[in-house]
Amino acid sequence: MIARLFLVTPFTVTVPEGAPFRIPVYETQEFKIIFQPPKRSDEQRDKDKNRDVKIAGKPTFEADIVHIDFIKDNFNRLIESPSDPSGDLIQEMLNSYLLRLRHVTKSSVVRPVRIQECTYRLSYLNDDGSELPHQTGYFRHRLSKSVSMSWIALTSAIWDDVHALPANYSPPPWEGLLLDAAYPGVSVGNSIVLAATGLEVFIARILDLLKEDSTTPSELWNWINNRPDRTREPSVEEQFDTLLKIFCGHSLKEDQELWVMFKNLKSARNAFVHTGVARIGKNEEPLSKDKAMPLVVAASKIIERIRGWIPAKHHWKQHLHQVEVQAAIPLLKPQSNSGG
Repeated sequence: MIARLFLVTPFTVTVPEGAPFRIPVYETQEFKIIFQPPKRSDEQRDKDKNRDVKIAGKPTFEADIVHIDFIKDNFNRLIESPSDPSGDLIQEMLNSYLLRLRHVTKSSVVRPVRIQECTYRLSYLNDDGSELPHQTGYFRHRLSKSVSMSWIALTSAIWDDVHALPANYSPPPWEGLLLDAAYPGVSVGNSIVLAATGLEVFIARILDLLKEDSTTPSELWNWINNRPDRTREPSVEEQFDTLLKIFCGHSLKEDQELWVMFKNLKSARNAFVHTGVARIGKNEEPLSKDKAMPLVVAASKIIERIRGWIPAKHHWKQHLHQVEVQAAIPLLKPQSNSGG
């Protein structure tokens, strides 16, 4: 029996029409796993109608479907049963392929995916690829439709605020880093590095501003922060703790929750920079997107907390708009449990 996976990727690969592809076969204790040549969805086929791209003089198409066949004697297709093959195995085989594709092509658009966030169809077929007969209480297909939605509300008040700023206005330098860190398409490691860098840029700028209000000689401040041996300069932890306490009377340690998040973000950043894997602690599991995002969000909370401690004259412009958005999203009609 065949469990045939068609999964739509968030990127496309350009494939020559009629190119001969070798069919690789992998085997586990339970399955024979076959990677079929890439295909394109009907939606992508419509997009291809107005394109003319060639490889070595041959017409091409944009493939956005990964096709994997899982083969074994029989699959558990009961309606109430978990997926067979399991989601973990599908995820493992899919990302194994994508990581190798990314490595060989050196393409930044290819990246691992989460099947929970993808649209896919898993069809159970006979050995010859034909449809199974209808059988009450059993799946013939498992479907998953991924829908991603976001809104940028543009009210008249927001419009006015945008155009009230001068045409040459530059936002705080850390703001762009934190916005990029939170972008959905950014990998976990890059999100962590961007968020940590945003905090480093922020605290350096704020301490420079606060120093101007103090009696600290400029020569001493430059000597502290610009040492021939950079390892003798104040660490980021010392900036958020000791130096911040000296110049504004508060240390980030006063908020233990934010301090722990700050330390974890720094730990994950260092792990990623030195090993290529973002994790908190040497023996911890690599950070998933779900576990990394609270650290990225915490960076903005840290900045907001410190903004409340420093003099108002050093505050940067903020625009706080509350907009209520209501949306009605039509969903696909659920499949009948009759196993169709």
